[in-house]
Amino acid sequence: MLRLRMAPGLSAVLIVSLFLAGGVRADGTVDITDTVKRSFKVQAGGTLFLDIDRGNVDIISRSGSEVRVEVERVATTNDRSSAQRIFERHDLSIEERGSNVYIDSRYDRDDSFWSRMRSGDRLDVRVRVEIPERYNVEFSTGAGNVDLGDTAGRVHGRTGAGNIRIGAVSGSIDVASGSGNIAIEGALGQVDANTGAGNIEIRSVRGEVRVNTGAGNIEVSITEQPENDSRLSTGAGNVTVHLRRGVGVDVNAESAMGTASTDYPLTVEGRWMKKSFSGSVNGGGPDLYMRAGVGNVVLRRL
Repeated sequence: MLRLRMAPGLSAVLIVSLFLAGGVRADGTVDITDTVKRSFKVQAGGTLFLDIDRGNVDIISRSGSEVRVEVERVATTNDRSSAQRIFERHDLSIEERGSNVYIDSRYDRDDSFWSRMRSGDRLDVRVRVEIPERYNVEFSTGAGNVDLGDTAGRVHGRTGAGNIRIGAVSGSIDVASGSGNIAIEGALGQVDANTGAGNIEIRSVRGEVRVNTGAGNIEVSITEQPENDSRLSTGAGNVTVHLRRGVGVDVNAESAMGTASTDYPLTVEGRWMKKSFSGSVNGGGPDLYMRAGVGNVVLRRL
């Protein structure tokens, strides 16, 4: 089911196309693509709310005051009529409310006996969105990667399984993945990043960070003086922090089973596999906690 709503008096453009992509496979299935496009005039400072159960997401910011949405749906099946039934079970809603844009997507999978016999049937979804430079983003996905470019707004989001890649963000960042890597190019505000299993890399941090992964490496570069405490921990993996010259912190780093090393004049202590170091760096400042269950803790000059 496709639902497209627009408030009276607001401009929008809708384009829907259906075409066959590629040839017939050996098992008789083909890819049939359906594309929906919308555009909205919005005010700066609004929010993109995206809630989908599947599919990859690409979001980029552009100059101007327009949100442009393109949803590409690819049905892998035997014929056009079967593809149409797949598209009809996909509930897609694209709406504008005030200066906010809402994208919701759910696939009502047919679990009947005949549907299970036709195991080649599949629906893939890809969402591409262009937003103004000063716009907020809130996303929730069941499974799929999320790629977000630079934005002057805040970014909050979750994905059940997939990687999250984010550019430079002026506002706060609060993101999590059940299973996937998280990479952030730059952050002016507070950063909260969590993943059940995956690596976390954050470059050019100018505020406090709270980062946790169940299994994976953490690497953070703090480039300006934070005002509040930061905490980084992994159950299994390495924790590495790079400090730019002049950034002052009171560090407390510990590895339960691994090594500990630092470029600063701090004493590494411990016996057997447990190692730690602590003390003031560059005159001290907010606390910097570094913890690795199984792995190494490393503090480097940037």
